[in-house]
Amino acid sequence: MKVVSFLPSATEMLFAMGAGDLLVARSHECDHPPEVRRLPVASRSRVRAGQAPGAIHEGVWRTFAQGRSHFEIDVGLLERVGPDLVICQDTCSVCALTNDQVERTVATLPDPPRVLTLSAHRLSDVLAEIEEVGRAVDRPEAARELVRHLRERWDAVKRMRPPRDQWPRALYLEWFDPLMAGGGWSPEQLESAGALDVFGAPGGSSTHLTWEEIRSRAPDAVVLGPCGFDLNRAREDLPEITGAPGWAVLPAVRARRAWLVDGKAFMSRSGPRLFDGIEVLARLFHPDVYGPAPGEPEALPVAPGG
Repeated sequence: MKVVSFLPSATEMLFAMGAGDLLVARSHECDHPPEVRRLPVASRSRVRAGQAPGAIHEGVWRTFAQGRSHFEIDVGLLERVGPDLVICQDTCSVCALTNDQVERTVATLPDPPRVLTLSAHRLSDVLAEIEEVGRAVDRPEAARELVRHLRERWDAVKRMRPPRDQWPRALYLEWFDPLMAGGGWSPEQLESAGALDVFGAPGGSSTHLTWEEIRSRAPDAVVLGPCGFDLNRAREDLPEITGAPGWAVLPAVRARRAWLVDGKAFMSRSGPRLFDGIEVLARLFHPDVYGPAPGEPEALPVAPGG
């Protein structure tokens, strides 16, 4: 079987279940594990990822206003590799190629492949989709074993949580300009790690915020993890947050309970590393229970002045 993945989390699922050898091409965003980078790239973005968050946001919505996607597919490459299966998503039109664009494109190929669309919104959805991908590539046992392992780790973290009255009231900020609190699975990640997400909607969309709203709810823990950015990339834009008038007055910042995390690895991709993210968050929120807080390249503390 020959597989093309337009979804980084699906790529990570395939490698985690020992099926990475089936991939014949990937999206421009598929970069983990490192060996996937040897594969030909079947897509590109019209928006430069190196820009500031506000410019990226503006560029994405400008293309939408023009009635087109900010992603392009290399149809010639798809014709050359001749996939049997293409994996994509319909959860977020900003983050990755959506199923409608993929389906329209592959329908033009001489021998159109099957399209598998993933649409996780909760952690349970992620586990179910690992098994769905496993069945699609004829690796059902490997997928079930991966799910069993992830569920065991997830349950172990939840069992160790301190009493609920010791949980911090937390903000997970997934984008800096505009300010956006994470939705979908991220509130579950925070809760699993022993924190109360006072901004995000579990299973729902990301929430636009203002500094006035953030100050009024006074979170006593803050996690900064821009969607799709690793720690080094996110650090470049950190002054947008730490220089804002509302930052230094937050209880979380005054108590030095604010952290920058690798959002791309641990928060924004609906794959196996979300469960790594729960373990990272647990060590940030409750180092006395779970062990010392992680450092780079997983996370780093953010001081009041940045």
